[in-house]
Amino acid sequence: MGIFKLTKGELKKIFLKPGIFVVTAVLVLVLAVSSLIFNVNKRDDVLASVKGETIGQMYSASFGASSDTNYLSKVYLNARYIEASNTIIEFYAAELENTTSSKKVQLQEKISEIRADFAILRSWAGGSNTVLDKDKEDQRNLVKQGLTEFNSLFSESVNGFNGFNYFLINKNQKAEYDVFISSVLTQPFIANNTYLATVNKLEELDAFNQLTHYVDELKVFLPTSETLEFARENLTKSQENLSLIETEIEEFRVNNSSDKTLEKKKEFNVLVTRYQQASINTYNLTRLTINSSALNAYDDVEIQNFYQFAAEKYNTKYSINEQKNIYKFYLDTNKYAFEYAAPLSLSTASNLEPNVYDFMYFALELCSFIIIIYVVFLGATMIAGEYASGTMKLLAIRPYSRGKILFSKLLSTILVGGIFLLITFIVTYITGGILFGLDSLNMLLVFNSNLVLSVHPLVLIIILFLCKIVEIIFYAILSLSISTLFKSHSGSIVIAMLIYFASFILTMFTSSLGIFSYLPFVNTNLFGYFGSHVMTGSNNIIANVFSKVLANNMNFYTSFIIIALFSMLLYTITLIVFKKRDIK
Repeated sequence: MGIFKLTKGELKKIFLKPGIFVVTAVLVLVLAVSSLIFNVNKRDDVLASVKGETIGQMYSASFGASSDTNYLSKVYLNARYIEASNTIIEFYAAELENTTSSKKVQLQEKISEIRADFAILRSWAGGSNTVLDKDKEDQRNLVKQGLTEFNSLFSESVNGFNGFNYFLINKNQKAEYDVFISSVLTQPFIANNTYLATVNKLEELDAFNQLTHYVDELKVFLPTSETLEFARENLTKSQENLSLIETEIEEFRVNNSSDKTLEKKKEFNVLVTRYQQASINTYNLTRLTINSSALNAYDDVEIQNFYQFAAEKYNTKYSINEQKNIYKFYLDTNKYAFEYAAPLSLSTASNLEPNVYDFMYFALELCSFIIIIYVVFLGATMIAGEYASGTMKLLAIRPYSRGKILFSKLLSTILVGGIFLLITFIVTYITGGILFGLDSLNMLLVFNSNLVLSVHPLVLIIILFLCKIVEIIFYAILSLSISTLFKSHSGSIVIAMLIYFASFILTMFTSSLGIFSYLPFVNTNLFGYFGSHVMTGSNNIIANVFSKVLANNMNFYTSFIIIALFSMLLYTITLIVFKKRDIK
């Protein structure tokens, strides 16, 4: 009961201060501006748009086409995605049966062949005949041809083919190799060079030892046998689904061959799109399944520094696993991306047209930034302000323990932030509903990269609201602690604000934070673990500033535990200090 009275008293003091009116005015302004500047890109319509007067003509121009370059034809889709998926699986199955990588053996054997050819050329260098006759010229060309073939094999091994990798190599090592091999293939073989000059230059470059070094540095990229079996099962299931869709397409063509109505044309486009996306999903699921397994031994920083993954969109274990499970969900439920709204984003609409949930996400991100700044400011003044004004004595003489006093101040700070956030939630829902409408497809909620559920977008917005509450609680504890630990009123505010802005900036630009990944400040983006952390690139300044990334090697449980433990520890320390501090 004492906590309730103290909290009620603290709330009265807060709502009588001018700061509450200032933040209210700022929030009203931000909400008004949000409705004016909200202008996300439209989501691309992925439905096929096949040309043709009749269904029969549309069929011949797309699915039934024999061309292997027609991206909607069955021939193209099967070759590009289904057969490619099978090739990937069988390649790695064969590699697993070898005690050493077959490609690595080929590279090593090629170096041995070139060494042998070079040894002959080098042996002639010690003789008296230094004239570049035909035999020497042929032998030199044989060495150059061998080096060229090695480079082709090395490049193929490193770059992979049709979506799969043989090896992994650090991007810096790959850059070094490119410079080195360019020198090896040109400098020793400059026109009019004597064969002696060729021998000397290759030895100067230490060509063969260097090539061996680069081969040794290659890391074999192999999934487990269990992973391949899982990929085979998925491929079989995909082929069964594709067979059913193909039957639907063929039957639809037979029954509606001469039909010209827009309704039937749309049905046909949907059928073709289903087959296309099912094929692409199969290929992506196969790749991501193998990547997830083969990269399991490396941490995210290593993965991002591999030449093959440096520019990939999904280059953390979390994002790879998340996307893999999304494609697995499509396969298991026989659903497709066009049947769902895209993840919430600050730059792109979730549906073909923006709706209330896109606006709410946009406005809540902006408003919560202001709300948390106010919470940090409020918390930083709670204790230091009382000491500065001398009112702490009045609290201390009341029949309440210091623990209750401290908790009431924390609770009132959290409640104020929560009230502002709730009002913002309601206002943005009403405003967005009026301006943009309530219609939306369901979205995929992907919790912690593993659990995939189809939910209404409002569910994700509510989760966003709850995640923001957790963030408010964390910053309320942090700012209150600073207010208690530092006697200076203005100093507490400055330090609290600096920490908040530093943490905000840290999560804006990079996920490669090293040891800083374990700081609680960079783990407050809990909503990112529900499937909406992947933001599309945009020229939208708001999107670039407020889009946060997930720190490497983190997941929901790790981030939540870090926040919870740090909060409890900080509050405990604060309570001990507050209880022992003299009140003058």
